[in-house]
Amino acid sequence: MECSNCGSPSAQIHTRVVGGDEIQVCLCSECYEKLYAKSDASELFAHLFGSGGEKTKKKKVCPSCGMKLEEFRRSGLLGCTGCYTAFRSEIDHSVRYCQWDAIHRGKEPNGATEEKYELVRELVREQESVKAQIDLAFQAEDYKLVSELKRRLQTIREKLTVAGEV
Repeated sequence: MECSNCGSPSAQIHTRVVGGDEIQVCLCSECYEKLYAKSDASELFAHLFGSGGEKTKKKKVCPSCGMKLEEFRRSGLLGCTGCYTAFRSEIDHSVRYCQWDAIHRGKEPNGATEEKYELVRELVREQESVKAQIDLAFQAEDYKLVSELKRRLQTIREKLTVAGEV
């Protein structure tokens, strides 16, 4: 597991009780000691989900559900969809802190890969159709047709193997 604070691969899940609620955090031993040694969980969540030690002059409250910014910082949970708008800057800060960026930059297939996916989808559809035909032929006791369909199914499986490797 990865530490949610520093990204170290040697993290463990730690369970704490805060305000009667049980929370779980994934931290390495160094971060756990650093964050929990002399603090309580509210300081940890303020560090992870809000602006660490700085105090806000104006107390933010969600206009939809009435949740306070301090509650979000303490628990790390939002009360409603309106909280996303009300606490946008704090949420952005938290996401940037945890993920290093606010934009998802996942893999996306190039043109050749997309064509390969379409070929595989078509072969899978054909394979399912042939399987259904085999079931019908078997029920009709047409074993010659079953044999032909099984050969066709084997050909489709070979094409799928080749398409999957390309």
